Amino acid sequence: MLKRSEKFNETLKKINSEWGQVVSKVGGPYIKLFTQDEQQHRNLTKFQKSNELEYFTMMPRSERSIKVVIRGIPPETPTDCVKECLINEHNYEIEKVAQLKKFKTKRPLPIYQMTLKNNEKKKKNQKNMGNKHPYAT
Repeated sequence: MLKRSEKFNETLKKINSEWGQVVSKVGGPYIKLFTQDEQQHRNLTKFQKSNELEYFTMMPRSERSIKVVIRGIPPETPTDCVKECLINEHNYEIEKVAQLKKFKTKRPLPIYQMTLKNNEKKKKNQKNMGNKHPYAT
């Protein structure tokens, strides 16, 4: 996203002529720039940085971690045990495991949220897991 300024038309022309064609949409104080793929996204970010344009970027989906919720595990099960089981038996690369708690009483619930490292192998597993575990997000 490129910060909108008084000369944003000139900036867009500069981006389109020097870097390449991008699709842009005006949204509030920012101009949303869309590229075809992740490599173009990285190149556009480098271009904006080298030309000292005011911008910010959102993390591409390929770099975001995957969050998965598992229900039905007894609430007294320690999070370390859940993490080790997923690593050893299912070969998942886990960044974090958290057990959800009831807000008012702080009582542990039988719901665990895992943050998985994002890679191509896990994307395939997530598609296969989708029908079995409807809470995978």
